[in-house]
Amino acid sequence: MGEKSIKVKTSDNMPASSSFSQHKYICDLYECEKQIYILEKRRKSLMCKIGAAIRPRDFKQSAFYKEYCREFKRNKEFPKEVSDSSFLDVFFGIIFEEDSHLILGAGLVFAFIIDIVVDIIIKDIVILPGLITIVLSIIIAFAVNYKNYYWKHKRYNSYLADVYEVKKYNSDSEKYNNDRYQYWLEEFKKSEEKRKKEFYAEEPYISAEIDQIEKELNTVKNTLNTLYSLRINGVLCLHPNYRGLIPISVIYGYFDTGRCTQLQGHEGAYNLYEDEKMKGIIINKLETVSKQLGDLQSSMVYVGQAIQECNSLLSDLEAEGERMTAAVHSMNKSVSNRLGGVSNQLSYIETNTANSAYYAEVGAKMATFNTVYNLLKD
Repeated sequence: MGEKSIKVKTSDNMPASSSFSQHKYICDLYECEKQIYILEKRRKSLMCKIGAAIRPRDFKQSAFYKEYCREFKRNKEFPKEVSDSSFLDVFFGIIFEEDSHLILGAGLVFAFIIDIVVDIIIKDIVILPGLITIVLSIIIAFAVNYKNYYWKHKRYNSYLADVYEVKKYNSDSEKYNNDRYQYWLEEFKKSEEKRKKEFYAEEPYISAEIDQIEKELNTVKNTLNTLYSLRINGVLCLHPNYRGLIPISVIYGYFDTGRCTQLQGHEGAYNLYEDEKMKGIIINKLETVSKQLGDLQSSMVYVGQAIQECNSLLSDLEAEGERMTAAVHSMNKSVSNRLGGVSNQLSYIETNTANSAYYAEVGAKMATFNTVYNLLKD
């Protein structure tokens, strides 16, 4: 697979050692500020990757736990409690239940009426019909209470059956849930072991890239400090108030568009910058600019372009890093079968990545800047 080349964008011409150009000077400051932005962002990304890899992960925050929750069986609710009834309640019901009172009361009334009618008809006191009516009313009251007892007892038995089914279901669900929990927990542990193993394989290369970034970042910062502290005829080439990616990008835009041809003076970049700053055109915070890249206007367009260019290069560095990671993982899979080819692949990964070439190019560019501007120093 061919190497992807990540290039450092530079100005067309370097300032000559015998002369000083404010335009070229601003272009080179602009280049240094962008490289610091890129290198710091890339270093932060790699440090976050290491932090995420070594940080213990919580099972309950993982996709495996979500799968467990998806399979989780919830307990059923128990049915509303129903009281039982004994056969004695049939007899107690005859005495205490209101329905029985009505039946027995009606039986007594009918017995009294029947006795009167019979006495009138046969002109003699006969209590047998009344007794029969009372007995019948007792039997009816007994039958009614027995019916109530029967259905109440049947409902209670049904309730017991439902309770048993719920208990059995909940018990089975608990066992199922415990089994699935253990299963997904083990899958999570296997995944973590695999992730750590993969990270330990690529960690040396990540650390090596961080070391290279820090080396070049230190170089760029030293170079930038050299440029910022540059004096011509005892005068600072750039006032300290205008240091940083935003002011340098804005001033670079002034020179690039021809709005300004010098820093000082009534029509100089300093004056125009302060005027636009007072009018609220210039945004001083990178975080705010990054969120409004599509809405930037006027002088801030060059700041947006600088950030977009940096982000594009960062994407290339990230893609190259992922390609290297894939190569490391592929190498580890075949390590047991092709030991002889491993050292060659290791050498390839260490010395031939586009990222390493990019960082080396940055270092070379800074060395050129240092050489040129050291000749211009007072």
